[in-house]
This record gives sequence, structure tokens and C-alpha cells, in this order.
Amino acid sequence: MLTGILKSYLPLPNVYNVQNSVQLMKDLSQISFVPELKLSSLDISNMYEYTNIPTKDLIGIIDTLCRKPNLEDKLIREILTITRLIITQNYFSSQGKTYLQGNGLAMGTPTSSILSEIYLKFLENTKIYDILKEARIYGYFRYVDDILIIYNENITDTEHVLSSFNDITPSLNFTLEREQENKLNFLDLSIIQTADKLPFDIYRKPTTSDIIIPNDSCHPTEQKLAAIRYFTNRINTYDLDFTRKQIETNIVKQIIRNNKFDTAILNRFNTGKTKREKDNRQKRLAKFTYIGKERRQVTKLFKNTNVKVAYMTKNNLEKLLKPQYTPQSNRCEKNGVYQLECLTFHKIYTGQTGSPFHIRFLEHYNDFKYANNRSSFAQHILNEGHSFGPMNDIMNIVHFARKGKLLDTLEKF
Repeated sequence: MLTGILKSYLPLPNVYNVQNSVQLMKDLSQISFVPELKLSSLDISNMYEYTNIPTKDLIGIIDTLCRKPNLEDKLIREILTITRLIITQNYFSSQGKTYLQGNGLAMGTPTSSILSEIYLKFLENTKIYDILKEARIYGYFRYVDDILIIYNENITDTEHVLSSFNDITPSLNFTLEREQENKLNFLDLSIIQTADKLPFDIYRKPTTSDIIIPNDSCHPTEQKLAAIRYFTNRINTYDLDFTRKQIETNIVKQIIRNNKFDTAILNRFNTGKTKREKDNRQKRLAKFTYIGKERRQVTKLFKNTNVKVAYMTKNNLEKLLKPQYTPQSNRCEKNGVYQLECLTFHKIYTGQTGSPFHIRFLEHYNDFKYANNRSSFAQHILNEGHSFGPMNDIMNIVHFARKGKLLDTLEKF
């Protein structure tokens, strides 16, 4: 709510911001470079520690910005009241205990990012502007907490610039990195300085790996191809010369092969999409948990409707690292899809139940005990003369689900 209000009413000019690497390359290409011009980057090392944003100053900044577009006093009071409420109600819980954060913005909230951006933009149009003017900085570009500056090494003292930035407020810490061998890494670019221009190359951190979602993983196709689509789009849109473009293409092909994709898939993205007629109907979003190809059979039903399908998965790092333990007693009280295993031949019987799992197990056991011939699994055990085994040894719970079409689909696949 507050994020939308601030974006609607506060003047937040993007004078120094760059939206992405493509815009940065376009801006830099318009600069006429001479050998005296150098590149350096400033980084706010504690930007994401929102406790370092001085909230008392922030209230005054928002008040000042609200009065520039001549907003009504009532609206200004409401904006300040909401902002003050969100800033002061910094409660969070951890391991069953509730804490109150004493200083700064709340960690992890959507409003913290825009409030910190408001604070930085205000500094850029006041104190930082004065620093740039005094130091005669030739160019200043910021993306979130990364700042690129261009300066004349014969005029500008970068140590003094760094000291001036750190004197703005004691809560923010700026660090400086200078170009090495006429090259500076900034965002995902290597900016290379020559006598008269700035060639670009793709920069990867030393810790970068070639791991993307592999082709054989249980993820929607759209998610598996997202990284490849991004790599291809970067090759096609970044201002790279022919040699560097070929090197990057070979790197992407190697990443694709290492993750069990066919490199021919690059042609699919390079060819381009056929433009479809724009659908102006208001879309409703429906989320589905992706569990395999059977989910596609369900979502195809919405193909020609005003429902837009989005997939979510449960096999992500958060789910894998978080303990997913459910007490055995509680598990057995639920219903869904289960499997019974013959301990001798290791054959698997898959079934579903709308009753609790332990009730369904007793039904199979009674069919075995009294030879009722209603359970296929019990019939196999009787015909082969095998032992039945206890529930914990032979029964595996596959899915928890209520009785219905979903349960039928889960059992099928």
C-alpha cells in the first residue's frame, strides 16, 4: 500500500539511475573518451542492512518531497502517518520469539526498498550533487547500491571523493574500486577503455558456476528455459564486437550441454517469436503446483480463456533445506496416494485413499488375513506365499490430497 502511494505522489526523478546494462552501455557510448578519463566504482557495502538507513531523516525527507508537488495537507499527514507507522512497527519473530528492531527499516519488507531508494535519491540531489560538482566528476551512474563514476585523473582526487561520500552519513559505508589495466567490472559488464572508445565484454564473477535448471529436472519448461533465454537475449542486445559475441556464444553452448540441453535450442530463441494478436481481455491469475507432465493436461483447459496460468514448484532450495518432518502419527491420519512394496520381489502397488492411511493399510491387511480377494496387493502376497510386513516397512506415502479428481490424477502419474 505505502509503496504504491509513494510512487504515485512523490517526485522521484531517475537522473542518476540506470535501469539495466543495456541503458548503461548506451549512455557510456555517448561519451567522448580521452586517455585522461578513468573509471572507478563506488559500492555501498552495507546498503542491504536496512538498519543503516536513518529513519528520522527519512520522515523529514518524505515531508519535504510531499510539499514539492503541492499536495494537500491532509494527504501529506496521511502519508507521513502511514510511513511513521511502518517504520516504527518493526516486529519480527525467530524460533518462536518476537523481537523489536530498534533502528532503521524493517528487514525483508517491500516498503524498505523504496524507502531506501527515496533516501539515496534525496542525497543524490543534495549532498552527492555538491560532491560531484566540487570534484568535477564527468559521469555518475547508479544501479541500486553500485555506482560508476567517470573522472579526469589529472583533476579529480578519488581518495577525497571517497572520503566525502563517507562523510555524508556515518551509517552508510562506501568503498572504492579503480580500473585495473584499463578495465573495470561493473554489474555484468567488463568496461574496457581504449584510446577513443569503450568496448564491452560479459563479466562473470569467479564464483559463478555453469549450473542452471537441468533439462531432466521436474520443472515447467518455461522455468527451465528462462536462463537460456536470458543468455541469448544478452548476446543479442549487448553491444559486443564480433569476437566477444562468438566467445560468449561458445560459453553459453557449453553451459547448455553441461545441463543436458541440445545446443540447437539456441536457434529457437535467435529466430524470434511470431507476433500474436494482442489479447485485451482482463486476465485472472491461477497458480498450479507443477508436479510433472500431468499438470499440463489440467492447465490446457485454460488455454483459450481469460485465465493466465502460473506454475510454482516445491523442489526449490527453500523446500529442500527446510525440515519437512511431519510426525508419523499425523501422516497416517491423512489421506492421499500411497505405495505398498512387496519385501521379497520389491514390486510396487500404487493406490489412493480418501480414508486415513492407517485405515487403508488395515483394509489391505484384513484382505490378506482373511483371503477376501479384494486387494490386488494382498492377493499377490497370498499367491506368492510372501510375508505381509508392518506398515512402516511396506507403506510409503507419496502425496497428501483429498478425495477427488486431483487424487485420481496423482495416482495415475
